[in-house]
Amino acid sequence: MHRVDLRGAYAEMGRQQGLILRESGFDLPSPDPKILHFARHCQELVARSLYLVVGFPCRIRTKVAF
Repeated sequence: MHRVDLRGAYAEMGRQQGLILRESGFDLPSPDPKILHFARHCQELVARSLYLVVGFPCRIRTKVAF
């Protein structure tokens, strides 16, 4: 039985679980370029929509290189 220990921010939890998966030999395939293009477009739309909600420009920070 695998026990999941969830502590910290979302990024830290994801990093912890990712390291466990990597150590066990699990590997994800490379993302399709169409998916990366879609993700970039979504990121731009969210940034524009967020401006309408909060009233000032927001920069969405991510460590994922799209």
